[in-house]
Amino acid sequence: MNITDRDKSVQINKYHLLPLIKMFRPPNKKILTLLVLLAMASMLSMVFFDQTAVAIILPTIQKELKLSSLIVPWIMNSYLLSIAVFIIFSGKLSEILGHKKVIIFGSLIFFLSSILCAISNFQIELILARFIQGIGAAFIIPSAGVIMINHFPKEVRGKMMSLYIGIASIFLSLGPLIGGYITEYFSWRLIFWLNVPVSIIGASLTFCIIKDSKTNKKRNSFNWYCGITFAISIAALVVGLMNGNEFGWSSIKTFGLFFVFILFSVFFIIIEKKFKNPIFDIKLFKNIFFIKSCLIFACIQTCLITLIFFSIFIQKSLQYSPGIAGILILPATLPTFFIAPLGGILLDRYGPRLPICTGMLILMIGMLWIAFFSVQKDYWSLLPGFILYGIGIPLCMQSVYTTSLSALNKGFCGRTSRTAQHKKLSR
Repeated sequence: MNITDRDKSVQINKYHLLPLIKMFRPPNKKILTLLVLLAMASMLSMVFFDQTAVAIILPTIQKELKLSSLIVPWIMNSYLLSIAVFIIFSGKLSEILGHKKVIIFGSLIFFLSSILCAISNFQIELILARFIQGIGAAFIIPSAGVIMINHFPKEVRGKMMSLYIGIASIFLSLGPLIGGYITEYFSWRLIFWLNVPVSIIGASLTFCIIKDSKTNKKRNSFNWYCGITFAISIAALVVGLMNGNEFGWSSIKTFGLFFVFILFSVFFIIIEKKFKNPIFDIKLFKNIFFIKSCLIFACIQTCLITLIFFSIFIQKSLQYSPGIAGILILPATLPTFFIAPLGGILLDRYGPRLPICTGMLILMIGMLWIAFFSVQKDYWSLLPGFILYGIGIPLCMQSVYTTSLSALNKGFCGRTSRTAQHKKLSR
């Protein structure tokens, strides 16, 4: 099997193949490429599916487990908090251990935590399981993107990344529909059980076809002082933002959390400057293009998270069942599958400016439309806004992500990926 130099990061590892899997060894480069795409897309699909499917089942979980209105948001918040804290660690660990080991470890965590979510009967169990699930997602997202970026040449990178995101977007789009249907006719627990086979397939493909990347453990040693100070600072910021309304924005608790964030951020920066191999390379922010990409990506992901509130709004304010709500939210998610490949084509042909600017403009109009007409509490008046929302996000999101990684050398890819992903959660 002839494999070019650019494919060194993703080859068949003969010593790792199990006897049964040897029968299905890809005979040529095209099949290998498809398997790499399938492996990485299945990982991202699993994470995407949970984001939208869980959003639609929150009211049902609240009713069955008898949760208070203050506890329900933490089913999502605990997941997002753990991603925000651990996504930086995952990127650094991928530099030390390699992307393959990190993504397999992440899928294992996601596998086990999904089972814990499915069997949870109390609020503490479910929130803790969701927190652990977020750790798994934090280990999966950056490494999957970097493997895709490193595997494909620049000429087809936009197209392949759009396929990668497009496949995952199928599950993002169908998450509310599948989640609503399963919740109404079966049980919300089945949604978490669906993660089990997907994580097994993704981890198995990764184990078989992805070669361990070369690492220098001495050069990429981990600084625990940096890690701990960073974790405390980000946790304080995220908890402060998530509980600002509950505590009161002018309360001592809120100010205390923000003070802890500032204090430990200063400690983090001081320690980072003294360490030769930082977990969060401040030099990245000397790249103006990278800063712009992070800010745009943060805005996109902030809008994307509102999908959770759309799902709750349709069920609680418009009084639709979970199954019907899953159908009604499709205009905000289904266009992703069709528009993401278009964004990749525009990126390859015209560069990042056109898809990003066009997508952001459409997204802005969609969000303004939803904000203006939501007071009428009429679904059909919100529909045009949902459609524009569903078109704008995928048109610009994958272009920003692909371009921010491609703009820097491969040595920065792990840090770049985790930094870009982290912006959405520490907003």
